This record gives sequence, C-alpha cells and structure tokens, in this order.
Amino acid sequence: MARSGTKPGKGVYSCSKCGTTQSLKTAASTLKRCPQCGSTLFRKTSAPAAA
Repeated sequence: MARSGTKPGKGVYSCSKCGTTQSLKTAASTLKRCPQCGSTLFRKTSAPAAA
C-alpha cells in the first residue's frame, strides 16, 4: 500500500476505497489525497506504459 504524501515511484495507483486512479509519471511525483473520497491509501495497479 502507498500513502498520499509519499513518492512511491512511477505507475498507476488506485484508491483503496473508491478505485479512483492517479498516474505518477516520474519517480519524484508525489501521491495526492484521492480527489473523489479523500482517502490516503492507494494500491499500485500497473507500471507506466513504455514510451
């Protein structure tokens, strides 16, 4: 599980409560609170697509 405010690495993360996704494009990107429900917990759902 990843938490908002952390930098878990590139990839797509889905909210553990409602499933809303966030895509982090760089290793320096920070997960933000879920804009839909405000949750702070996320699951990595996929790696970023190859460019």
